[in-house]
Amino acid sequence: MDRKDFENKLILGNSLEVLETMPDCSVDLVLTDPPYIMKLTKNSGAGGCIAQSKNYVKKFIDSDKKTIIEDWDMGKYFEQFTRVCNPFQGYFFCSVHQLPELLNIAVNHGFIFSVLVWYKYNAAPLASTNWLPDMEYIVHMRKHGTYFKGKAKDKAKLFRVSSQKPKYGHPTEKPEAIIQRLIKVSAPAGALVLDPFLGSGTSAAVAAGMGRKYTGIEIEKEYLEAAKKRVYKAEIQNRFLAGKEVYKAEQKKLF
Repeated sequence: MDRKDFENKLILGNSLEVLETMPDCSVDLVLTDPPYIMKLTKNSGAGGCIAQSKNYVKKFIDSDKKTIIEDWDMGKYFEQFTRVCNPFQGYFFCSVHQLPELLNIAVNHGFIFSVLVWYKYNAAPLASTNWLPDMEYIVHMRKHGTYFKGKAKDKAKLFRVSSQKPKYGHPTEKPEAIIQRLIKVSAPAGALVLDPFLGSGTSAAVAAGMGRKYTGIEIEKEYLEAAKKRVYKAEIQNRFLAGKEVYKAEQKKLF
């Protein structure tokens, strides 16, 4: 199998198993929101996840997919990420509890890395014994020589974006505005963006809408179906906008 077998594909399955079938040096950017509800109990919080995710946590703990959460082995995944990327570059949404392990991986691999912050200025005032849950983190890692271009405003490390209720059925949907900026500075037109924990498809839909290629992997059929609808709409919109640009260019030639 080669890169074209995975371009613009949404795949139902275990992400690690699918990654193992992907060819070397076939991906330009990993952009994902891994399951950082791992090792939680039914009564615990969900890290950076929004309040609606409590039922999502309980659902997985009660189901036969519990091992998927508990066995998310960062080491095994990064073996695949560094193999399939050319060269490696990735963004990983996480809570404060995953930061040490992710940063340790970045240091051990010799990656250039930064910690970006999503500041939720409208966070629910739930802070009786803890700090307000108004921040989520994004760890950016990359090898030397990767694509990373943009204006200063595009490279600001703070994303001041409100937290909103899910629109597409997944409890931890990320704002499209954040995904757009990450793709803009790290994936040129035609690049392949990989999301091994696709959810309801935000990364793939944004990539498609921006004229990038995408590969999304999701283990839950319900979320994959939602992602397919989103990506289809994004592709139609991108073709429409591209058609308008072609039309304008042709009109200029005529007059």
